[in-house]
Amino acid sequence: MIEMLGFAGSALIVVSLTMKSIARLRLIGIVGALAFVGYGVLLGAWPVVATNSVTFSIHAVHLRRLAADRAATTKSESESESDPDPDPDPDPDRGLEPGPPQAPAPTVASSASSMV
Repeated sequence: MIEMLGFAGSALIVVSLTMKSIARLRLIGIVGALAFVGYGVLLGAWPVVATNSVTFSIHAVHLRRLAADRAATTKSESESESDPDPDPDPDPDRGLEPGPPQAPAPTVASSASSMV
């Protein structure tokens, strides 16, 4: 039974490394690290417990940061959707008065012919 816990932890760690989603990698890594902590405790293998406790902590911190970043992104997106025009112009025709005619911008063909 103890060996099965070790095999499960190993399998979870390997599977986590195949994930494209970093959140899934972290989540499966957490479960794998917890399996190894349990395995180490049952065997009295304290280096296994220590190493996987640190691994669990690293995954947990990064997963928490990822969740906070996603929450901040979602919040900023919802704020921008609720206020589609944050600086409404009271006079939409302002700045559209006709001015003096401007010369057309030179094209590549016209500038190339003037170089010859």
